[in-house]
Amino acid sequence: MHALLLTLHATGAAITVGVLFAESLAVVMALRLLGEAQRHAVRLVLGRLQAYAYYPMLALTLITGGWIAVSDDLLRSAGWLHWKLVAVVLLIGLGLLTGQAIRAERPARPLVLATHIGVLGVSLAILALAVLRPF
Repeated sequence: MHALLLTLHATGAAITVGVLFAESLAVVMALRLLGEAQRHAVRLVLGRLQAYAYYPMLALTLITGGWIAVSDDLLRSAGWLHWKLVAVVLLIGLGLLTGQAIRAERPARPLVLATHIGVLGVSLAILALAVLRPF
């Protein structure tokens, strides 16, 4: 059972981060579109991607990660997990910012670029903490 949960958690995390990174990149690229119809189509597709891929995978990842942490008693003993949870909360916040940029008519370019770079940085921090378990 533990191996199945770990596999689901790793797969869900990879899909969640991949979808979020692709969405934030698509929002950056959509800023270059000139036609309103094109921007509307991109917003529609990205909104559906976020609703039907990002949120379900995020829920799966959070549920399986919580189950693993509780069953292995990692919340008490693993200091690295607390920092990973902080990074996960930051990543969820960046996901909400990306969703806000998707719904906006003309999102602010600096905010969109910062969100895209932030997704990459926070994702790398989560991966490093999960693999290296430094403390």
